[in-house]
Amino acid sequence: MTFIDDIYARIGDSSKDRFSRAHAILSFTEYLELLRVAPYRLTRDVAQYATDMMDHFGTYEVQGVGGPVRRFRVFDDPLGDGLVKVVGQEIVQNDLYGCLREFRQRRQVDRMLLLTGPNGSSKTTIVAARVRGLEAYSREEEGMLLRFNWIFS
Repeated sequence: MTFIDDIYARIGDSSKDRFSRAHAILSFTEYLELLRVAPYRLTRDVAQYATDMMDHFGTYEVQGVGGPVRRFRVFDDPLGDGLVKVVGQEIVQNDLYGCLREFRQRRQVDRMLLLTGPNGSSKTTIVAARVRGLEAYSREEEGMLLRFNWIFS
């Protein structure tokens, strides 16, 4: 085996290992086993998934106008590249979290949230931070997302 063949073999083994760990393709039996082990994780609705993501990244207190206010770390750019950090807007963060919890409690997960406000009030940044948080959370074991496809050999 040449040096290049050895490199190709290591790259292939690494890819196979990552593919396997990511549960990229499961049989229906393997899915049912995952469902048996962690039914909550695989059967939650979108509102619960979104609040679980916010809980996953955690919170801390900051000083607000009327005293301490809870701030969600997902809005602090958890991926760490500084592109999507929300400055302030802790009340909006808490209202968003509260609305999602209320959707869940009322079993009305077919609702939408509309962010309104003047230019520069962090509407787009809030959405971008949530999207990046959801992407990061979906790569975690507790946030994995699965979909069904039929594969015929």
